Amino acid sequence: MASNTELWDQLPGAIREARAAQQRLDDIVAALLDRRRRGDIDRLAELLEVDRKTISRWARDLDEGIWPPRRRLS
Repeated sequence: MASNTELWDQLPGAIREARAAQQRLDDIVAALLDRRRRGDIDRLAELLEVDRKTISRWARDLDEGIWPPRRRLS
């Protein structure tokens, strides 16, 4: 198991990687939402484990220039 010092040393890199991954996820979802294909919306809802209502809200937010959505993608 890593020491406390090693964990602290690893943390900044892990944070950068997580932020970059979150940005990539946000960008991909925004692109798919922008296209508004029914199959894409259904698949997004399934993969992101949210309902279609949430996806619709995100699409409206995107239309209004609110992105990333208020509720983080995970």
